[in-house]
Amino acid sequence: MAEESDPLQKPVFETLKIGHASYRCLVLDPELSHFDCHSWGKTGKRGASDFGPRSGGAALGGIEEEEIENDAPPCGPPSNLGAAESQGAPPPRERDTGRWDDEVQDDDEEGVVFERDGWIARLPVSPALHKFIIGAKGARKKEIEQESGAQISVPPRQQQPGRGGGAVEPVVIRCREKKGVLSAKAQIEVICEREVEKLPFTHFISLPLTDADLKSKFEKFKQSVLDRNYPGVDHTLFMPVTHLHFTLCMLRLHSDDEIRRAVSALKQASPAIYDALNTQTLLVRLKGLHYMNDDPSAVDVVFTTDADTASGVAEKVNRVAGVIYKELREAGLLSERSLHRQRLLSTQGVAKVKLHATLMNTKYRKAARERGGEEGKGSGGLLASVTAEAPGAAVDSSGRETGGSGGRESIDAQALFRDFGSIDFGIVRVPGVHLSRLDRFNRESGYYADEHSVHLP
Repeated sequence: MAEESDPLQKPVFETLKIGHASYRCLVLDPELSHFDCHSWGKTGKRGASDFGPRSGGAALGGIEEEEIENDAPPCGPPSNLGAAESQGAPPPRERDTGRWDDEVQDDDEEGVVFERDGWIARLPVSPALHKFIIGAKGARKKEIEQESGAQISVPPRQQQPGRGGGAVEPVVIRCREKKGVLSAKAQIEVICEREVEKLPFTHFISLPLTDADLKSKFEKFKQSVLDRNYPGVDHTLFMPVTHLHFTLCMLRLHSDDEIRRAVSALKQASPAIYDALNTQTLLVRLKGLHYMNDDPSAVDVVFTTDADTASGVAEKVNRVAGVIYKELREAGLLSERSLHRQRLLSTQGVAKVKLHATLMNTKYRKAARERGGEEGKGSGGLLASVTAEAPGAAVDSSGRETGGSGGRESIDAQALFRDFGSIDFGIVRVPGVHLSRLDRFNRESGYYADEHSVHLP
């Protein structure tokens, strides 16, 4: 049977998909059609001597029992393929072009494709994270390449947001073997997820509290407190009146491309935000003073919040927050890990924002001293990055943990709460949802400059 073995010296294969499983099929030369291909496939041998004549007709191909997914149904004789088609899973046949990888691309391995003579993946990584992939003198990049066998190309450093930077070029991974690309891709993704928390926050989603009556009442409150001369209390502790807000989440957007994606996500969320509010005006009753810790004699943050629990404001805000988180996560700009670190999710993974409008913070005084004591005297005096508050108080605006004092001087607020604990700032309308910058103010309003805003009814 020497003549019959020749066609098997350079076998030609096809990819056969049944359901979610992929199989390698041997395409036989017509002169071998009298062999029992099904029996040969079971032996696992590749010699023509293992074929035997079939009694039920000629076979057109052999299916090797090398399933990509173990839970997929086994490939049976040709009659079973018809059954698969009748069950709504027709097996589309795609001819291979002379190559075969045992690691057929699965649907969940997005971004890994075969081009020319190898596999390639393009990862949209923020330029601010490139240094962590490269490592000191390129050591980390070299280590990943040696372990995976892949080649990693990191684009040149790009400009930061607001400075004219263009679209982000991806980190490109190439390798002749798919497993090499997957290995390098996994390592880079782990690095990015871990190191992103070392980057400072640049933006936040805010609900401005810019009502004129609120501003007037806050200024009167501030002056009354200063007139009492409480120990350790001075003007540098107070939030500038034009910066009053609720925070829904903090964001790290370190390229113009990320900013554009965040703007697009907020635009995409706009209809659902209206639905979450039932197209009704969001009114908040701000009343009372509260503090973050459990010791009124050592307070760092004093805030006010919604006092009308029956109004359902918290539930409405959480619905709005959930819509925004979903869009930002799908855009790759906000991770579940970050939301948990900011204490914005319940144990069930549902949005749970701690609504608080900061009025006083010892961090402001620390910043004022570091900058010569001039901040805090005017509405635009303090840097936005200092006055923006992470909603859960788990991290500050720079992304650092806020568990310790960080060099701040706490105040004894017992007398303050005794005299002003039940202060009523009135009912305030929330005018919109803003994607706010931490490093810039609006010249007209004095509020944080926004990349985009969704106006509320």
